Amino acid sequence: MNTSDTTSPIDTTSSTDTTSSTDTTSSTDTGLLGGLVRQFRADRARRIARRQLIEELSVYTTQRDIDDLLAAANRCEGSAADEVRSILTGLRAAA
Repeated sequence: MNTSDTTSPIDTTSSTDTTSSTDTTSSTDTGLLGGLVRQFRADRARRIARRQLIEELSVYTTQRDIDDLLAAANRCEGSAADEVRSILTGLRAAA
């Protein structure tokens, strides 16, 4: 009679196989979801960094200060320099 109790793991194995195929499907969803979450976090980090840069550059309020910073930014290349120039141009227009 105890031998019949050992046949129940066979049923568990077949249900485990069903769970495995379900896990594969959810892994695919998790991969897509994981990618979206990583993209969201990266976008959020860029927005936070931009706000912080704007806050730091906004202390320069005179036309001369902003022009000096723009001249320095114009000597640099890259996306960071482009972003600084964009912010400073907006600050110059508001000054």
